[in-house]
Amino acid sequence: MNTLLKIRNDNQEIVETNYWSSEYNRRGICYLSFNAGALRILVSDRVKKWIQEMKTGSNVIVIRLDDSDNKYYRVVFDDGSTTPFSILTQIAAADRLLPSSEHGRELVVTVWFKNSKGQPVRRLKRNGVFRFQKGSLHDPF
Repeated sequence: MNTLLKIRNDNQEIVETNYWSSEYNRRGICYLSFNAGALRILVSDRVKKWIQEMKTGSNVIVIRLDDSDNKYYRVVFDDGSTTPFSILTQIAAADRLLPSSEHGRELVVTVWFKNSKGQPVRRLKRNGVFRFQKGSLHDPF
């Protein structure tokens, strides 16, 4: 995707972004942005209903999954059930690749959507942990 995303930060907060006018948003792709010890998930207009599902998780597991030639992030909103809500995205929909050496690192996970003026608003904040996993997309997390 040739969209150049711009995100202006204030520590873990997103002050300004062009995400909602981007091709990512138009295609329904959530974008993952890391800054100041936080993962910020920008949610597309097309999947905004997912925010309600994300809110069911009391904590979040962020998994970098290396599957053969591809790399993905799986973000699991752990609600204690056997089938928690999760999103899966290719690394191309993230602004950086967390190294495997950061396995076990704690991070803050926030979920962002736009307000009526198109400005970013945080809709959710949870504690999370990063895990690195090699294997198939179908392996349990």
